[in-house]
Amino acid sequence: MEKGGKVPSYRQFIPIIGFLFVFCFIISLYALSSSWLKSQKINKVVISGLEFCPKSYIDSLIKPIIYTECDLYQIKSRLDKLPFVSNSTLFHSEEDAMIIEINERKPLFKCFERNANNFLYFDSLGTKFFLPTEKPLPIPTVILKSNMLADGKILAELINFVMQLQNCRLYNHIATVEITGNAYVVTLKPNLTKMLFSRGNNIFELDNAKGLVESFGIEKIWAYKTIDFRFTNVAIR
Repeated sequence: MEKGGKVPSYRQFIPIIGFLFVFCFIISLYALSSSWLKSQKINKVVISGLEFCPKSYIDSLIKPIIYTECDLYQIKSRLDKLPFVSNSTLFHSEEDAMIIEINERKPLFKCFERNANNFLYFDSLGTKFFLPTEKPLPIPTVILKSNMLADGKILAELINFVMQLQNCRLYNHIATVEITGNAYVVTLKPNLTKMLFSRGNNIFELDNAKGLVESFGIEKIWAYKTIDFRFTNVAIR
């Protein structure tokens, strides 16, 4: 120590040493848990959370590797990469059982993809995905030209319109939604009654549709061929 100098204080290093200790402890725990998850044998699998996709489809994907010494992170990664899966959670329970919880995307409408000869589904965020169902889901089918699906503005407009139809109590009765020029053509099931709405600012028209459903009931509406909400006085034929 130099003459007149101060004795070095080691207190200033205590926070750094503490941080390094906690960091190393967390890394050790992660390494141990990772090793444990990678080495667990599975005797039973419980799949929950599925609303649309059949469990047999998920089982067919993971069956080749699930009942052996396997990497659960690999299985989770495989599940999370499925387009219709929002996220998944995997954990062990007693007796070497693995619990798989899957959160699916909620489809808002479907479109027929001619190239794939199958239906593609869209959620409220505009995410496009395939669902491995035996039959198409009974939700509205949107009829669009192929180039319209690639237009982000049209897709956002369409999603907003279909979501508003949910508020009108019409959603569960819709067979198809089609864009024709400056109008939306909504076809109801089972009698194929057509409802016409303007594209763009159609809040007032949708309110009229909601009021009509609430006043008369959907069964009486089925008796008409066309209901045009684009006019101040609703045109019914």
